[in-house]
Amino acid sequence: MDSELINLIWDGFPGQDNAKAQLNAAALNQVHAYMFLGESGTVDAAFRFAALVQVQANDLEGSEASRVIDLCLRQSHADVISFEPEGSTLRVSDAEQIIAASATTPLESAKKVLIVTGVDEIEPAAIGKLLKVVEEPPPSTVFVLLAQSVLPEIITIASRCTQILFAPFAEEALVKHLVETGVDSATAELAAQTSGGNIERAKLLATDPNLAARNNFWKAIPYKLNGRGAVVSQLVNEVEAKIAEVLEVLEAEQANELARLDEAIKEQKATNQERSRMIASHKRAVRKLRTQELKSGLSLIAGTYRDAITTAVGTQAADELFAASDAIALANESLIRNPNEALLLQDLFFKLPSLNS
Repeated sequence: MDSELINLIWDGFPGQDNAKAQLNAAALNQVHAYMFLGESGTVDAAFRFAALVQVQANDLEGSEASRVIDLCLRQSHADVISFEPEGSTLRVSDAEQIIAASATTPLESAKKVLIVTGVDEIEPAAIGKLLKVVEEPPPSTVFVLLAQSVLPEIITIASRCTQILFAPFAEEALVKHLVETGVDSATAELAAQTSGGNIERAKLLATDPNLAARNNFWKAIPYKLNGRGAVVSQLVNEVEAKIAEVLEVLEAEQANELARLDEAIKEQKATNQERSRMIASHKRAVRKLRTQELKSGLSLIAGTYRDAITTAVGTQAADELFAASDAIALANESLIRNPNEALLLQDLFFKLPSLNS
């Protein structure tokens, strides 16, 4: 494929050189199913890979290739279909829609690309249905499945796919990307540092005026703890308020997006079904952001304890600080199970030692 077309497809997608190289090669020798693994950039990369597939499968060049690339990147190509779970998990009804879509012939291309998000949030009853169609799709269908990680329940599905790993974005790449989009360097550095290598989160945090204050709040929690229930309850309430701050930024963006769609519906350029899907997608984004914010905050608390270990006096003090780090790591891991957040934080804060001494 022409290098200029490849550059056009990946323009504006920073870093991830290994994944890009794998996908460029994969487009030349396409297989039936791919699984993109990672917490950031996979959706954007899926549509860019779809562009690679369409250009290669249809042997496109010049203006026609550019037109198809533009349609794919705008998520408007007739033969690039994206599926998001209608609810909080991928259900049997979702799998049935995916199966039905895979059985139809492409409208204008040699290949049809089906992008399925949230595969790691799949209900047990849907696993077998999705597995069967991914294992033996029609020759004209290419599956791109998106998941944060390969949990035990999706091992069988993942084993039928070529897996592409999207590592967290390098901080330097995020800063460079944010600055190129008009963010000042200081804000870009803080957003990149706090994002955990997640490009979508970095972009959102770069627009959040409360980011620095919120980071300082999390870092100070070990100095506020004293073993008292009233203090723990107050801190949990303050955590909720801090999460609400960043959710306000996201919800403002979502409101604008929904308003634009409503205008398109009035002009009969979109449907109410698209509106329902957008609302469901927004709810999942809110839930995901809450989890990201908690993980980020717990990491900042852990950093405070790690710093304290270097100045700890006595073996017992050091052991307490190491135990605190272990408790935070366990709490962070448990977030994947969607626990009661308030109870998780209360339990954790009671276990953590105070640094106010």
